[in-house]
Amino acid sequence: MSISRYMIFARQGFYYVFGTFRLTAFYCLTNGIIALYVPASLFFIKNYFYTLKTWACIL
Repeated sequence: MSISRYMIFARQGFYYVFGTFRLTAFYCLTNGIIALYVPASLFFIKNYFYTLKTWACIL
């Protein structure tokens, strides 16, 4: 009986470790996408405003 209880405990521990690993991988992936996306969007916004400013000067 103690062996089956240990197996259940080990399985729960494995699921816990696997779940935290999956959550960490997902978190790192989303953080990487955000870290790539934010500077690109900031650069695009800066270029957009710069283009608008130059067009305003031309017009």
